[in-house]
Amino acid sequence: MKHEKIDTVKQALDPDFLKKRGYKCIWFQEISRAGLMELDGKSIDIDQENLIEARIFGAEENGKISEIHIFEKMDGGLAAVETIEEDGDVSYERPQIVTDRFKVHLGNILTLRYFLGYDDDGQAKTEQVLFKDIREEVK
Repeated sequence: MKHEKIDTVKQALDPDFLKKRGYKCIWFQEISRAGLMELDGKSIDIDQENLIEARIFGAEENGKISEIHIFEKMDGGLAAVETIEEDGDVSYERPQIVTDRFKVHLGNILTLRYFLGYDDDGQAKTEQVLFKDIREEVK
């Protein structure tokens, strides 16, 4: 996996920046609310002063996914990092049901992709989890 720091949180939340990279959804947690919303090229209604964490996802190219993670730094303030899947990464996927409170037009099944690494003994362990996409439940 490749990790690239994004210069500013403002850039990470810029609708043109996100559209150009193919991102489709954002999950966010503020001090007083949490949400899941589709990105439609308009500005994102998030209070950066109260933002705790956000994951921007839905970008996929040739089966490889990427995610922008906005998080609180240890010394205060926010940072943004884009994680990009690379050839050779070992992963598996699991669906999660989204409650009605967070359901969006795209669906109610959030797919998570778990990336594996190996410890000194050769045992597999989860190194990172990325939000892949959101879709309708298949019945």
